[in-house]
Order: sequence, then C-alpha cells, then structure tokens
Amino acid sequence: MHDPLNRHKAQRKEIRSFLVFLTCLAVFLAIFSLYYTEDFALSDKECVELNHLWQTKYRKDFRFADTWDDGKFECKSQEAHMAQAIHFLDTIKFVLPDGSTGFDFYTWLRKIDPRFGKKWMSNYAGVSIFEDNQLNISIDMLEQGNPVTIARIMVHEARHLEEGYNSHVACINDKELRCDNRLEKNLNVGGAYSYNMYYYDNLRKYSDASRAAKRVAKERMQYIFDNKFNDVDEQDRQAYDLD
Repeated sequence: MHDPLNRHKAQRKEIRSFLVFLTCLAVFLAIFSLYYTEDFALSDKECVELNHLWQTKYRKDFRFADTWDDGKFECKSQEAHMAQAIHFLDTIKFVLPDGSTGFDFYTWLRKIDPRFGKKWMSNYAGVSIFEDNQLNISIDMLEQGNPVTIARIMVHEARHLEEGYNSHVACINDKELRCDNRLEKNLNVGGAYSYNMYYYDNLRKYSDASRAAKRVAKERMQYIFDNKFNDVDEQDRQAYDLD
C-alpha cells in the first residue's frame, strides 16, 4: 500500500543529505582554493615599506643597471617585484634542527656583488654576464611577480658568477637543454641547479615561509630534480620529500 507520509519523509531525508553534500563540497573547494592560491600581491602598507627599503637599503646594498627606475615605484611594477624578492631573501631565516642559523643567501649575494639588470628573454629566466659581474632577470619573470621564483633566479645566476663560468652541460635526455652534471650530496658545493635545490630545501625545511611559498619551492624542486641533473641518486627523492 502506498504511504505518502513515508515517501515525503524519504524525500526530505534525500534533500538533507544532498544539502550536507553540497556544504561539504563547498568547504572542500574553499580549502582547496586557499591552499593553491599563490597570492604574492603587495598590500598598500607593504608597498610603502618596500619603497622605503628600496631607497634606503637595497639600492645601496646592490648595484643596478640603468634600466631600473630609481625613484618611487608603483605596487605592481617590475621594481616592486624585484624589491619584494630581495626582501624575501633579506628576511627569510633558516633555523636548523640544532637551533643554529642556516645559510644566509642575502649576505652571500652581497659578497658576490652582482649588478642587477633586466631584459626581455624568450628562452631564459636569467642570464649571467661574467665580464660585468652582472645577472639579468627576464622581464617576463618580473612581471609575474612571484618573489620566491625571482629570488631563485638571483641565486642561480649568482652561483654562476661565483664559479666564474657557466658549469651547465647538455642534458642527456635533450641535448638542446642545459643541465648540471649531477646532484651533489653537499648542495652548496655544486653548480647553479644544486644551489637552487639548496635554496628550496632550506626554504621548505627550516624557514617560517608561507604555505604558498613552500608549495612553490616543492614544485620547483621536483622539476629541477627530474629534469636538470644528468646524474641523481634516487634515494635523494625520498630525502628531499619529492614524488
């Protein structure tokens, strides 16, 4: 016998279940979106602070080519993004498990004393000019405004300048691309890609960087490990917490 009351109850139960499902889905998407957001946009306050540091500290600590504006910059300008990347290296601190302070990339960069340039480059994120001790950063990378990545370019090219030559070799899997011979066990004695691994590994393990910054670091580490060394120890995949 047909029971309208039971049918109505069943329908209400289905609707409640569906609403619970939609609520859970909305919460999941919100968390997912938050986790995968790479919002490194500067607030007005941060922009004012960076402008001050750009004028009073960073342009004194480093040399800049004439292509950079030396006055007050807009918050979404190439100068703002460069200042943000330098500030990232300046303020990020690595505290090792024994409580000691890790490698200071900002101080290391100052000792190398590069002259920062910028230019349009279609195939490179950065280029080292050895005779001028200059490193050029791709304007496209500056426009993207990711301070973690821009800082990585500075570390990479500065390591080339420190070595005094381009230590890259042809990649085994693609002779048109450039790799390092091997992933060194001691990263800070290796080439430019080993130094990128050193920078990202410290950032992930020993810093208080944001979750977004650490996610960028893992993604780039993964790419470099998989594509930029002709010789790696597969045990290092687990050691560096890579896939």
